[in-house]
Amino acid sequence: MAFTPLDPQLNIAPPSLSRGKGRIHLLGIGGVAMASLAGLFKGAGFDVSGSDETLYSPMKEIVEGLGLPVTRGYLEGSLPPDASLAIVGNVVTARFPILKTLAERRIPFLSLPQALRLFFLQGKKSLVCAGCHGKSTVTNLASLLFAEGGLDPGFLVGGSSLDFPSPFRQGKGEWFIVEGDEYDSAFFDKVPKFVHYNPHAAIINNIEFDHADIYPDLEAVLEAYRSLVRLIPPQGLLLANGDDPLCREVAKLARSKVEFFGEGGKNDWRLADYRSASLKSEFRVEGPQGQSLALRWPKIGRHNALNAVAAVAAFLNAGGDRTLPPLLFPQIKGARRRQELLFDDGSVALVDDFAHHPTAVGSVLAAVKESEPARRLVVAFEPRSNTSRRAIFQKEYAESLARADLVFLPPVDRPDKAPAGDRLDVARLARDIGEGKAFYFPEGASRIAEAIWAEIRAGDIVVVMSNGDFGGIARTLRERLESQALSDRRHPRPGEGDGPAAGEAPATSGDAPPDGRLKGPELAPAGTRAPHAAPWPDGEEGTGFYFAPIQYSFKDQSLLLGALTHRSSACECQSARQEEADNQRLEFLGDAVLDLFISEFLFQLRPRLSEGAMSRVRACFVCESRLAEIARSLKLGESLILSQPETMSGGRDKTSLLADALEALLGAVFLDGGAARTRELVLRLWKPYLSCAKEGKPDISDYKTELQEYTQRRGLGLPLYSLQDTRGPAHEPTFSMSVQVDGYPPQTAMAHSKKEAAQLAAKALLDALTREEESSPSAKPRA
Repeated sequence: MAFTPLDPQLNIAPPSLSRGKGRIHLLGIGGVAMASLAGLFKGAGFDVSGSDETLYSPMKEIVEGLGLPVTRGYLEGSLPPDASLAIVGNVVTARFPILKTLAERRIPFLSLPQALRLFFLQGKKSLVCAGCHGKSTVTNLASLLFAEGGLDPGFLVGGSSLDFPSPFRQGKGEWFIVEGDEYDSAFFDKVPKFVHYNPHAAIINNIEFDHADIYPDLEAVLEAYRSLVRLIPPQGLLLANGDDPLCREVAKLARSKVEFFGEGGKNDWRLADYRSASLKSEFRVEGPQGQSLALRWPKIGRHNALNAVAAVAAFLNAGGDRTLPPLLFPQIKGARRRQELLFDDGSVALVDDFAHHPTAVGSVLAAVKESEPARRLVVAFEPRSNTSRRAIFQKEYAESLARADLVFLPPVDRPDKAPAGDRLDVARLARDIGEGKAFYFPEGASRIAEAIWAEIRAGDIVVVMSNGDFGGIARTLRERLESQALSDRRHPRPGEGDGPAAGEAPATSGDAPPDGRLKGPELAPAGTRAPHAAPWPDGEEGTGFYFAPIQYSFKDQSLLLGALTHRSSACECQSARQEEADNQRLEFLGDAVLDLFISEFLFQLRPRLSEGAMSRVRACFVCESRLAEIARSLKLGESLILSQPETMSGGRDKTSLLADALEALLGAVFLDGGAARTRELVLRLWKPYLSCAKEGKPDISDYKTELQEYTQRRGLGLPLYSLQDTRGPAHEPTFSMSVQVDGYPPQTAMAHSKKEAAQLAAKALLDALTREEESSPSAKPRA
């Protein structure tokens, strides 16, 4: 669709618009703030309608409760004929077809923040609750305190509230409390939303980099907050997090009174004596005038307690009664999907949380662990926000999610919204969190819901984290937990049976032998799985398994079991058709499949290589040692189904067994998922080695062999390799390897694996020896 320009002269509120005359139509009415704005307009007596693609909870219920007519989609001509004003949400771009109708009919338009200012903030003292995290919680808390304190505020919470019938109110008092978002207002109004809100007072919770789709760097985010601070009048108030250096930096620009809150001793309002247990917490708020308020509430985390300190400080500065907060806080439920406790029967707890930035994710999980250290924490996290889709916080997400005992991850939501070269690698994220601890489900939310349901056991706390619907996982789990008592399920309570310990791979039904080995395919009961495999649900595709080492879901479990079964175990099973019970036939197929895809890769990437040269390079990629090396990196040996004697003789680390098993897995994937899935798997597993061929370099594995042959020819002895240093984060270390031969200076190289570093060091030494020999042809081999 072509770009539709809008006349800037129509970016106004039409003077002719009045209550009961004309219609206000909201484009993107299902947004968390747009639905509330629609409610404010309806409460003020206007005719209101809207457009959106799909309505999601909880705003779906708000819009439906208001009884507003909603048009599905943004097609040309779908604007109501009696529309007098359009409110354009930031989900709308200049290419939406409906804008053509808007432009042709010359209907005035506003962004959400512009409309809120013009219709509801005029003549009010606006309290803007801002910050990269905690905005909704602080807005809800402040609104509740002001309302219960008799100040009758207007308010708009950027979400749904559990403490009010609706997350909006016009109010008759002098205050209007609004969530101040730093995201831009609309495609024609590219300024932060909060600059439209005429702040008389503001709360800034914290500042850090976010919204990577609109802010190029942290400095741009800081400038947005500076603009907010400059708008507060001299008679106003700024409450800023004094423990955050960036908040203190922007506070220097304030013309108004400034008070800081935090845990540090230099703050005006202090959080003190924080304690947490059983998903509840208590603490004290100490104020600059000697105030000391002991608060208890059903929320956890120091970050949440600081939200409370900020809201209490704003309330008391506005003249609120200091006796109210201690009485009110035990009853507070908070904003919906902010640590919302959906289910708790004393055995299993289910929490729904909006957290999506790595700092927020880490804070929530740390709070749960601090409150309930003995319980297992099971987390489902969806990378759905514009920031979480990108790789900018790849490391930080791994660190935050590693606080959980089990993590379930879907693919990036709408990956096209993130540049291909800057997209979060979810499969790598699962690996970085930890094998046997994190599981990537390419199939998405429905598979995750089934896997969590199969895994839940007594004592668990399950946290679902997303800034979207996440396929309804939280609702699905709540409905199942409410309809089926845990005592009826097959999972034992802590201390009963042989349930997996925290961090182990999820278990399914069926019995495994006491030594941890799987039975042969013919003896394995339905539902038995290999280590590190998560179950598929029962359904049209039958019972299958997600095998974490290769990140692939098998529809046919017999193929997975067959690929992992060594002939020693098949013999123990005394199978009448042993050739079909072990992995030799699958290995035969996998060998051919591997040759095909490696050959195809070399043929396309190295057009100048001769047939003989391609054969030699391919041999380096598909040799037994290379296959075993890759299998070891996947810890494939832990999943092999071996006889007891073979296990005791070290079979799980035998080069031949590992190489055969990896080829058998390739054959199994080929039969189960087809050529395309197998090709993707081969290229992914061989990527570190294929990159050398892609760059036109010889295979890196040749250097150690060439060096050894060279030194033997010259009588220099065997090369000696040693690890010199390891640097970088645990999930992505850099190794420094050194190699030397007698009488020559050592050569050192660095890489992300010891193997590659050793090969590069071997190349460096080989080059040095070759240059010396060429410069001195008469040089004799050293003794």
